Amino acid sequence: MIHPDDLDKIREFRIHGKLVSLEKIAGNYSVINCDGERFRVSLERFQSLPAPRYLYGQEVTAGEKLIRGIVRQIGWHHKRGEHTYYISVEGKPKKTRYFECDLQLIK
Repeated sequence: MIHPDDLDKIREFRIHGKLVSLEKIAGNYSVINCDGERFRVSLERFQSLPAPRYLYGQEVTAGEKLIRGIVRQIGWHHKRGEHTYYISVEGKPKKTRYFECDLQLIK
């Protein structure tokens, strides 16, 4: 269940399949964060997952060509049981989906 005041906002954001983090539990609703956006929801339809290796905003290299980019979206691949990542390169979002084995953190 989504808090009535957040319903339109969450529809526009298209949260389905994206990784969210739990910020706090407050009464009947909990506050979740998805890429900097906060929503009040009931946790009954959410699934707990392991923490991702890479986080929003981290600089990584991707693929065989070692493209440098920034993690812009994190999701979950249900069949493979692992995180998926989308990056931005030079400020432009790439459409390629990456898995943890495809990325390396730039230190």
